Amino acid sequence: MKWWRWMLVCLMLTAIAFAVVVALPLQPRSGEDAAPRQFLIGMSQANLVEPWRVTMNLEFAEAAAEHDNLRVIYTDAAQDTDRQIADVNMLMGYGVDLLVISPNDSEALRPVLAEVYKKIPVVVLDRAVSGEDFTLFIGPDNFQIGHLAGLRVINMLGPEGGNVVEILGAQDSPPVAARSEGLAQAIAGNPNIVIEQRLVADWLQDRAEDRFKEYAVACKEMADVVVAQSDAMAYGAWVAAKEYRVEGVRFVGMDGLMGASGDADLVEQGVYTPDVFTERMRTLAAREGALREQLDTLQERLRDLDTAALRRRELIPKIKRVLSLYSTLNSAQEKNELLKEVLSAIILHHPVRTTELSLKIYYLI
Repeated sequence: MKWWRWMLVCLMLTAIAFAVVVALPLQPRSGEDAAPRQFLIGMSQANLVEPWRVTMNLEFAEAAAEHDNLRVIYTDAAQDTDRQIADVNMLMGYGVDLLVISPNDSEALRPVLAEVYKKIPVVVLDRAVSGEDFTLFIGPDNFQIGHLAGLRVINMLGPEGGNVVEILGAQDSPPVAARSEGLAQAIAGNPNIVIEQRLVADWLQDRAEDRFKEYAVACKEMADVVVAQSDAMAYGAWVAAKEYRVEGVRFVGMDGLMGASGDADLVEQGVYTPDVFTERMRTLAAREGALREQLDTLQERLRDLDTAALRRRELIPKIKRVLSLYSTLNSAQEKNELLKEVLSAIILHHPVRTTELSLKIYYLI
């Protein structure tokens, strides 16, 4: 078979491939006759008792409001895994185009999400799911969060050290374990700093208040620092300490939220010291800058992909025209001019004394 016949076969196969790409649901560009496609997003939260989850929903709603073709349905599983499975099934019944979920129990939700992933994209938040049956995972580095809290404790206590009470979120939760491990590793080289007790408060402010009151009654000597795995639990422990007239205890929380019972508010109330707040805001600002740079890079990449998809779509009728006219032309010059409408280069490799033939075609996209 002559090389130009190989080229025509490649053109035909490319036309089919491009047709498949174009058949995918692309967002119509402004100015096109077709109305923008409407998308429905399902947002499944494990609970809404943790303040950062409420903040997440608010920020998600703000971002979605910037796009007229997006609607979001929010669900709250109230820390009930069976309820969250029912929520996911309900959202699928509504025909959502994308599922965003923060699992209450990652392992229990894994087979459910695997089935959903066969039909639509799945974005997992906060608590990672094992396997690869999801589109994207977005979550914090919980080990690093705990480690930074440990460094703050070292700075607070100095070489003399002291005793620490750690207030944990839910029992057997991967984020809880990672934050606790990070804290323990940070202070491991300081034998004078001892985690004397761990209290489980399930991420709840009132439960942290209750657990700390129980600790305050039972302990022989009050701890020097309380490290809570969320600002809400740190605030709950501080309320208990204030009610029981406990003095001299310092508090370290995690989350960095603004608003009521957020970092700035807790500084105003005297729960956190200004230097803790300043350092945390500096760290968050640096991370926000880095994330914005990543977002800009991703948005630029998406624009490039969108442009390439449009060029492929515009190329299909041109390829069809070349396929229909090529065999009708007589001169090589006419055929070459025709091919230049869709090709930028053709490289033919035919080694001497062999029957091997390779052909590379570069399209104008």
